[in-house]
Amino acid sequence: MSRKGYARMENEMKENHANPSEITRVELWKKAYENKNGEPVNDAAGEIMEQIKKCNELKENPPSKDSIRDDALARVLGPEARGRVRGLGFGATPSRVAATIQSNAMFNDIQTKMANLETQVKSLMKLNQQNSSKNPEDMISSHVATPQVGTPQSEQGSHPLQDQPTNNQKCQLLHWYNFKTAEEVVAEGHIASTDPQTKVHHIPIGKECWKVWVDLVVNEDLHLFRPTNEFSVLGDALGSTIAWPKSSIKMINEDYEYLH
Repeated sequence: MSRKGYARMENEMKENHANPSEITRVELWKKAYENKNGEPVNDAAGEIMEQIKKCNELKENPPSKDSIRDDALARVLGPEARGRVRGLGFGATPSRVAATIQSNAMFNDIQTKMANLETQVKSLMKLNQQNSSKNPEDMISSHVATPQVGTPQSEQGSHPLQDQPTNNQKCQLLHWYNFKTAEEVVAEGHIASTDPQTKVHHIPIGKECWKVWVDLVVNEDLHLFRPTNEFSVLGDALGSTIAWPKSSIKMINEDYEYLH
């Protein structure tokens, strides 16, 4: 089946599914090898589907739903051939699919956080309505902040601000989503721009990112924060500019010598 055929089938399955995020490439592969009556197209396909079913039912070490390297299809049929991905048609590559999966996971995480924020806002609005019916003196006394003992008043509520770097200043790029390892350096380079309107591959970097030249790469397989049609992993961007979260950029002294 062609890439367009798989894409059309994926859209149809998601439209008819209560939870579209559950439509993975495993489900696409199974659908592609089923007849209209839902039966496998042949005995070989039926045997593979049975193995996939048993794999998904594992209680210990179940297959991943977010990785094409360890999902049920990969466990049953083995690693992907170079430059192709089963169940997604011609033209799909492992690096592009992995980048898409990662982006979808980030999007779902953002949606979850937004839903939590919405719940908190509703709770605050309800609390505000309840307080509006209370005695004004009680409301004032309940909201007066108690100064922290031993902390100068001038320092209370203050937060350190990140210094604004200058263009061409040396920096280290830290892992942008693995926070288990403190300050894991994945690349080194220098600042190209901190202007939110500056573009990287025709897209503005925005307020949360800086434009960075990549001079040295430590983790070549790390997916970019913003994949493009040309670059999907950090190793692709050596000698070019990328958008990187400023919270994951560490400035270094000009006399610092790059890692070797």
